[in-house]
Amino acid sequence: WWHHFTFSSALGPELPHHALRMSSSVRELVLRADVLRALPVDRCAGAGEGDGDGAGPSTGNGNGMASGLQVPQDRVHGAVFSLAEPTPVKNPRIVAVSEDALALVGVAPPSEDDAEYFAECFSGNRQIPGSVPGAHCYCGYQFGHFSGQLGDGAAMYLGEARGWELQLKGSGPTKYSRQADGRKVLRSSLREFLGSEALHALGIPTTRAGCITTSDTTVIRDAMYDGNAKYEHASVVLRLAPTFLRFGSFEICNERDRLTGREGPSKGRTDVLRALLEYTIEKHFPEVWRQFGGSHAETFREMVEAFFLDVVLRTARLVASWQAVGFCHGVLNTDNMSIVGLTIDYGPFGFMDRYDPDFVCNGSDEMGRYRFSKQQEVCRWNCFKLAEALALLGDPVSEQSLKDIVAEKFDDEFDATYLGLMRIKLGLVDKNKGSLCREKDKELVDSLVETMQVTGADYTNTFTQLMRLRRPGEDEDGVKSDDESYDYSLEEMAQEMACEAAAPSEMAKLLTRTGRMKLEKEQLYMLSSISRQQPQMIQAMGVELGWLNRMVARFRLADQFLDMTKEGKIQKDFEAWLAWLQMYDGRLREELKCTSIKAHKKSMMESNPQLVLRNWVAQDAIEHAEDGNYEHTNKLLKSLLSPFQVTKLGEFGHGYRGNVPEHDICVTCSS
Repeated sequence: WWHHFTFSSALGPELPHHALRMSSSVRELVLRADVLRALPVDRCAGAGEGDGDGAGPSTGNGNGMASGLQVPQDRVHGAVFSLAEPTPVKNPRIVAVSEDALALVGVAPPSEDDAEYFAECFSGNRQIPGSVPGAHCYCGYQFGHFSGQLGDGAAMYLGEARGWELQLKGSGPTKYSRQADGRKVLRSSLREFLGSEALHALGIPTTRAGCITTSDTTVIRDAMYDGNAKYEHASVVLRLAPTFLRFGSFEICNERDRLTGREGPSKGRTDVLRALLEYTIEKHFPEVWRQFGGSHAETFREMVEAFFLDVVLRTARLVASWQAVGFCHGVLNTDNMSIVGLTIDYGPFGFMDRYDPDFVCNGSDEMGRYRFSKQQEVCRWNCFKLAEALALLGDPVSEQSLKDIVAEKFDDEFDATYLGLMRIKLGLVDKNKGSLCREKDKELVDSLVETMQVTGADYTNTFTQLMRLRRPGEDEDGVKSDDESYDYSLEEMAQEMACEAAAPSEMAKLLTRTGRMKLEKEQLYMLSSISRQQPQMIQAMGVELGWLNRMVARFRLADQFLDMTKEGKIQKDFEAWLAWLQMYDGRLREELKCTSIKAHKKSMMESNPQLVLRNWVAQDAIEHAEDGNYEHTNKLLKSLLSPFQVTKLGEFGHGYRGNVPEHDICVTCSS
């Protein structure tokens, strides 16, 4: 369903139907290091400055890891990559593999005889022939502030095969690890592995995950930053992508930032920036490169603008696809934005349970900068920052012209894509409707999400429930359809929606979550009172006024729910859902004049997942894996790869449909 709205090239080279038969043993895998031959490389391997990518301090437990790692704070000047070397782990073993992802690089799932060799290759213990490990140097605006040099602090490029780059995440320190150990643990690695493959199965552009390995090497982590650190098993994910270049890759030449005082490590090196840009366009935007016959002085500005437009459109489509499935990325810094429009860097991501536009999946995002409803705005802002970085190339590239592209194209592309995807989810497939009908459909969609919000409906389950609604003209004599999936009248469906919506106590709990701030109502009201008299004092305390006002409004709304009975809320929700369903029914009557019921149902069946990777679903898999039960992870992966098929209730210990369990799971950048 997503392919109606994206450039297929953003998804990487297509996998032939017979590719699985073409896959062979990992022993036959030979890599190329094309990117390191094409771009400036710092040839001195070692550890240096970076953000660590969420890695923590080493334990120094005698298994090949450095103890008390102390690294220089040197900048990597004039280079896009630095050479690196994976640090071996003790007793690596396979947790899970994605056969579909491995086939992209021609590797078959390991046989019993190959399992040990496979685990050694993809844990970093054994170098694959042709591999030249490297770590990418990039910068980033983190939570709105320029952080200077970051880089692959816990990831290493291995090489390329069949047009896909292979990267190990969690394979040890690099020049960009700073005081961290460059390791990842089982829980964060499992989330990355399952999240990548789950989004791919939903049809959303993403990096892929070929396998996950764990080991007897242990590292110490404080997942919630609350002083409760513990030892965890070092684990490694094999990531695949056409490229791991990101917006932050083009910020390494940035001038000194006025607010943070940070600058790019290659400040002033426009030759490096130009080399990176030309490589990116030729390799990953070949249509643009061919359109202008390569890089020429007389058409350079037009080529850059065409490339930039492509990036902006891909980014707008990507975030629209997230919104359509209720996915929140969690850390939309510029260093986590793929230049080819992929979902990249799975950290504290989350799928919504109850619909909430203020949903914050990242426990570290205390002010909600990257909340669900802000993803469009933040990604647009990131595009503006990319325009500023590219404009450092100087004449003839114009910063204003690039920013005009963002201002004129981003929101329109987002709106068109989002509405198109939501129409498909509602089974509205007639493409011959005019602008008036599109406005009506926008009103229908806006009303739907508003109804979800005020009733506390589960986002994913709402659409699967709608698939069971009896369609206009279908058995209107009162006899239910033979298809049990489509047998509810409007009133029956409204009652079902109302009964499965959040109870008053659950709504109050959802509305009063303040994350790690842990503020009580009285404290919020006191801060709100102070903010009206002395806003500077509140800001000096690190509290954003927008967040404060938003939270006060939510607490006041929560009080209304606490005064409401369960029966009273069900009746109110019934009325709200019935009103929307009547609007939907009227729209369907128009649609089915031109569209068959079969096509309508097919659209809904193929675009509304029965299963998404909710946080509590992922946590269930993590707990099993930490106990050594990897079978659970593989069963879950199999279901995630077929998300539009009906899933048995309770198959993994919880029912994926119906009311969600009240798991209060918080994930952070260390999760």
